[in-house]
Amino acid sequence: MYRISRATAAWRISIWTTLAFAAGTAVAFSVVYLLVAKETRDRSDAWLSGEAETLAQVAARTPPDNLYNRIVREVAEVATREVPDERNAQGQKLNSVFFLEEKADDEQNPLWVGPGALEPFLKAIRGNGLVQGAPQSLTVEGWRTPFRVVARQENGRTVYFHL
Repeated sequence: MYRISRATAAWRISIWTTLAFAAGTAVAFSVVYLLVAKETRDRSDAWLSGEAETLAQVAARTPPDNLYNRIVREVAEVATREVPDERNAQGQKLNSVFFLEEKADDEQNPLWVGPGALEPFLKAIRGNGLVQGAPQSLTVEGWRTPFRVVARQENGRTVYFHL
């Protein structure tokens, strides 16, 4: 039997080339991961901004009659169904969408379509100072993952939409 000595040149050359290959591969995978993650976030933000714009226009152009809340709520629910329903092993949803509309003259009765109670979301939105039209991350009490939220204002109504 041959015994490989760690003092040989062949062993030293092979270990260093293996380590260089492993480090190079790790760097290459990290760069690809970061590029893919950025592209995914940019696409999600573009979709989110487009949906928020559409919902803001629907809210602004729908006559404020008895059917207003029902129409806007149904349009928001249709938008929430565009997101895939992914669940973990325990059956909990991994992604969720919410829609919130506040009117300047009626802050007490916002229109809400989303998971759970409105209060934690409203508290997070009011305490964050969101910039109009720019998707931003929003941490909501009771939720582990931050929400990506965009705010749109039209005709005295502010629409918040999340992915």
